[in-house]
Amino acid sequence: MSLGHAFVLINLFFAIVIGLYFWNLLRQQQSNKSAVDRESRKEMEKLHRMQRVALTEPLAEKTRPASFDEIVGQNDGLKALRAALCGPNPQHVIIYGPPGVGKTAAARLVLEEAKRNPLSPFTESAAFVEVDATTARFDDRGIADPLMGSVHDPIYQGAGPLGIAGIPQPKPGAVT
Repeated sequence: MSLGHAFVLINLFFAIVIGLYFWNLLRQQQSNKSAVDRESRKEMEKLHRMQRVALTEPLAEKTRPASFDEIVGQNDGLKALRAALCGPNPQHVIIYGPPGVGKTAAARLVLEEAKRNPLSPFTESAAFVEVDATTARFDDRGIADPLMGSVHDPIYQGAGPLGIAGIPQPKPGAVT
């Protein structure tokens, strides 16, 4: 019997040691899980803080002139644009020049002024549609088609080497 008792005690001892080993592993996993949960919460808070930062507005939008006072040296051009667009019968206008001189910025400001003019046909919801010449000329998928319903003639079509280089050459009678 004593050998049987010793065998049972040894089995009991190993069962307790193995049980303690697995219980300790389970406890470590739970503490690791809570640590992982804490870390993931920290990461989620960090992501939420990053999402609140507004990086959706390009720098060009932030620095674009917001008033006519911010456009320097273009008084004659602004006067001509206002005369063409802010009256009861807006005219077609071709604005050309090197990139970055403020053609689009001036046109946007004049459109906003025309929207405020009660005689102008432009409503408050009138959109500023910007299409560059390459998109308008080579777009076979219709991406540049927010102008549906309008009549437009690509000024560069058939303009020869100067037109391909981006220099407009209006045909006689095409400009009023």
